Amino acid sequence: GGITPPVGAFDTSTDADACFMYFSTAASAFWRTAQSIGNVDTIANTVTTVVAGTIYQLSIDINPTTRIATYSINGVEVGTSTAFTAGTSLGKFCVGVETLTGAARSVRLLGAAISSTPN
Repeated sequence: GGITPPVGAFDTSTDADACFMYFSTAASAFWRTAQSIGNVDTIANTVTTVVAGTIYQLSIDINPTTRIATYSINGVEVGTSTAFTAGTSLGKFCVGVETLTGAARSVRLLGAAISSTPN
């Protein structure tokens, strides 16, 4: 592994079986998905362009049977992962935003939910 989310939430080179969604002005104009599964890192652009002042509902759902992550934006599926490693506890999950300027930025979080279903 070796991808690091722009917000520094975790380092996939040490946190295998983890996934996240993020936006980075350095990378693209789109929301991105990323995961580290068995220390193999994958990053992909979604088809959703980030527009300032727009409200987005981002979700990462992990199927407890298949161990596949489904990424959604505003209720629409925008990507999936391959299966997380069987028998391994799932790692960290996060959403982040990065900007290249030193100017203050804000993200308004309207709600968050984390749930776990044993497999």
